[in-house]
Amino acid sequence: MVCYGLYDSESDLHGETPIEIVVHHNLTGTEEFGQHQITSFLIEIYDAVVHEYRHQYQSSRRSFIDYYTASFSPYDGYLASYDEMDAYSVSIAIELLRTMDKDRARRNLSRISIMSKMRTGSNLSSPMLRAYIQHFGLNEITKRIAKKVYQHLDRLDKELIFM
Repeated sequence: MVCYGLYDSESDLHGETPIEIVVHHNLTGTEEFGQHQITSFLIEIYDAVVHEYRHQYQSSRRSFIDYYTASFSPYDGYLASYDEMDAYSVSIAIELLRTMDKDRARRNLSRISIMSKMRTGSNLSSPMLRAYIQHFGLNEITKRIAKKVYQHLDRLDKELIFM
């Protein structure tokens, strides 16, 4: 099952529903959905909504003017744009707070490539951080992500994160 969100600033500007959450699955309807699957599904929805709410906040601060940064390829440009780096850094900070306390996360961010490989049990501590490191390697973009994650760790309250 995969869940992702879409934010539309134009819909937001006109008072329409600005955020859509899309769920792709291959369930046939006969499978049992256990507590673990339900929790994972709710976490994916929560993460998608928080990510898109961050885009809504960014857009409202710009008076709903679209923002885009061009780069060498469309996907690189998308991931390296200010809005995406900001929204993903919030998402990464939330992932890290699910698996460790703020102080440990802050300490480990100075070694971002090692942190991207850290695991909690069999799962990565931050799959999104790992994806950024795999895509860009260790460069200015991933260093900016680490800095933004560090800043968001200070602002987020672990008590309010859906675990």
